[in-house]
Amino acid sequence: MELGTLLRLRVIDWPPEGRETNTTGEVLDRGRLCLPLVLRSWRPGDAMRPLGRQKSHKLARLLNEIGASRWEKESWPVLTSGGKLAWVRGLPVAAEFAASERTQAGVVITEERKP
Repeated sequence: MELGTLLRLRVIDWPPEGRETNTTGEVLDRGRLCLPLVLRSWRPGDAMRPLGRQKSHKLARLLNEIGASRWEKESWPVLTSGGKLAWVRGLPVAAEFAASERTQAGVVITEERKP
């Protein structure tokens, strides 16, 4: 199923002072990512701990919280790093892959609607 969306992964320099950057859950730490990186659709049973949460939750629950319909979930994009969920559209990045004060290079994922 085609999303009608173009996803771009962009590597950015991460200044050590942190004044020019934010850590709101939108940036992955390139140094924490592992191969293979796989962009795929959500699957039943997927779970992650988004940045800012105390524990891991099933992705179905997290998607319900942001109002994703059952039909949207079927093609909801996720990025895995070494088999673990690192990024999910509409959610903060997974805590274990999030940029921090030790980050040297970040990865930002942006979406563009196809014309």
